[in-house]
Amino acid sequence: MKNFILLFIGLIAMARLSAQTIVNTETLMLAGDSGFMWTAGIGGDVSVGNSDVMDVNADAGLTWDWGRTALKVIGSWNSLSEEGESIQGNAFAHIRAEVGDLDRLQVFGFIQSSNNDVLLMTSRNLVGVGLKRSLWSGDRSYGTASWGGFWEAESYSAEFEVSPTELIRNSVVFSGGWHANENLNLRYTVYVQSDVRQWSDSRAFFEWTWDVAIANQMSFEWNLGVRWDGDPHAGLNPVDLGSTVGLRFGFDG
Repeated sequence: MKNFILLFIGLIAMARLSAQTIVNTETLMLAGDSGFMWTAGIGGDVSVGNSDVMDVNADAGLTWDWGRTALKVIGSWNSLSEEGESIQGNAFAHIRAEVGDLDRLQVFGFIQSSNNDVLLMTSRNLVGVGLKRSLWSGDRSYGTASWGGFWEAESYSAEFEVSPTELIRNSVVFSGGWHANENLNLRYTVYVQSDVRQWSDSRAFFEWTWDVAIANQMSFEWNLGVRWDGDPHAGLNPVDLGSTVGLRFGFDG
């Protein structure tokens, strides 16, 4: 009954909120025993009749783990189209290398590239390094924290006459999960990113993801995210709220 209640809440959320257009890398960061791990998700909705509208999103995460070292590749894609014409879309790719013991201290480096029509970004490229450590790890829950910095270069849609930016940001991330039972899993992430020369230019993101197992290596997923930007460009609203409902494959918590 609890699972059906969560399913119902998720469907209501999808009806009331716009599709999630902000991708959080921590959601797709897999960790576990040495070996190969993967996850993939798909969601969206289609309307056919008086107007043909399609909103589709997909993501995937791959991890090669050798004990104290790991390589992770993550990507996502979203497209909203009407009558076959694209209205908005976003895509992102992230590659990360990790070295060390998470229970003590782990060092990581990454590169990332993305674009986001909703945020009027034609490109956002990042190169960064950081440190990550486990805060706690139990049978039913876990939590981690990381701190680092990255070089960021953003360019924006030409019609808004916003100059490209290039700066250094620091990043603080808290993430974790809770296994309510064998069929229900919660993941959550909070991060804050700030321009090291102008702290008013900070961004924060909060995300919750519920997975309800419906078959072996397949779950119903509801994702809710809130993004805040302390210095939005091109007159954008500082707050974005998004939600998606879909299926998650290969991820078992």
